[in-house]
Amino acid sequence: MPANLFAFDAQSFHPIYATTFLLNFFQHVVIEGRTFDSAAGAILNTSALSRHSGIIRFWKDDSGVRKCKLKWTHLRTQPWGKPVLYQCPTCWCIQAWDQQKINGVSSQPRDVSMRCRFSGEQGPSQGRCPECLTFSKPSEPFKPVKLSEGVWLAFGIENSDFL
Repeated sequence: MPANLFAFDAQSFHPIYATTFLLNFFQHVVIEGRTFDSAAGAILNTSALSRHSGIIRFWKDDSGVRKCKLKWTHLRTQPWGKPVLYQCPTCWCIQAWDQQKINGVSSQPRDVSMRCRFSGEQGPSQGRCPECLTFSKPSEPFKPVKLSEGVWLAFGIENSDFL
């Protein structure tokens, strides 16, 4: 049985985004002999998967087969690993989300809310758009794998020495 198995959860997965992930995995784990846990930051830091797909990792330990899900997160573009809509579903404005009040590190443990900033006479509301996106902090435990921009979060790793 392989020591690590990976699956990707993008609805329309583009394999080209996985090339840097796989090349880095082979370099650090297969060639250098490191464990995935010790090389995860280096493997994920340059991966083009960050905004495209989450990664589901399966591995074997003494208690059997374990799994966790890695999701890339960024406060402004993908809070808690969930993409921000490009278009407001109420007034149809493109990239209208007010993100000026969102400050702090991407791994800051809090809910994130964004309000549509459209204000005008068009649209169904005839004034300020009432649409608001809320991204709630996940209830399951997670551990951040920090990067220069954004953060990969590993979910489902309670009672594990992963990372």
